[in-house]
Amino acid sequence: MAMMDKLKQEFNRGNNMVRKLILVNVSFFVLFQLVRALLFMGGSEATFYTYISSNLMLPLSLSGFLKAPWTLITHMFLHLGIWHLVFNMLTLFWMGSNFQDYSGN
Repeated sequence: MAMMDKLKQEFNRGNNMVRKLILVNVSFFVLFQLVRALLFMGGSEATFYTYISSNLMLPLSLSGFLKAPWTLITHMFLHLGIWHLVFNMLTLFWMGSNFQDYSGN
């Protein structure tokens, strides 16, 4: 339980929104990877990926987007692999920090 307390403390500390977004993204990635691993052991990983891709990833077509407009937000928290997450979070850190310097939190 100490790890959860540290995460909560880190999330509540300061007003750095970039740090909070990185923490939320990493948390979602870990959660999805755990669920995926558990479903892989049960043989349902393909069903999980189909659900994620059809309900949370940004669709390619406009008609698909109109059926699921929430994907404009949810796709930002999905990452295909560890390197995808790492490079996106590095970019978010660098660009977000620069943006915060000019606009605030």
